[in-house]
Amino acid sequence: METTTTAEFRTIKKKDIEGLIESSRYERIDRGGFLGFFKKVEYVDNYENYLAEKTRLIGKFSGKGFLLFDDIVIFLKSFKAINLLQPEFQSIDYNSIHEREENAYFLDSNYVRLLSDQISKISIEDSELEEFNQASSFGLPMNELIVFQKDQIRQLSLLFNQFKDEVLYIRCEASNLY
Repeated sequence: METTTTAEFRTIKKKDIEGLIESSRYERIDRGGFLGFFKKVEYVDNYENYLAEKTRLIGKFSGKGFLLFDDIVIFLKSFKAINLLQPEFQSIDYNSIHEREENAYFLDSNYVRLLSDQISKISIEDSELEEFNQASSFGLPMNELIVFQKDQIRQLSLLFNQFKDEVLYIRCEASNLY
């Protein structure tokens, strides 16, 4: 992910999720040297190629607003009782993705529609965001930060509203939410 991108939203087919997880693992290749000396270890990384082949980028978030995508997850759950984590995909072994210092969310189209309906019906109050932001230091004046955060939630709602594919893959910077 680009350094200014804190979350990517991609489409993926359900059948390709296992391959995505597998491709996120670094493949170790031991190369033999002359008479057993000078052995060389190489690592092959196919993750970005797999993303390019099997997913389609449909949106991005920058570092303005919620610093991490997981902050949106926490805010919506804490203040609006909206859970972005879909139980169906919680059994996936995410360790290889976490080793890349990333988190992953997979949401099927039915769950995305449910979330879209829930998010479209809420009103985000400045006071809620101020309370949420008290524990964080985002480096922006509170009034600017709130504008960016509301915009990110609006963008999320629009993205969810337009999503019609099989599975939404949200790739984001790692936090200790998992």
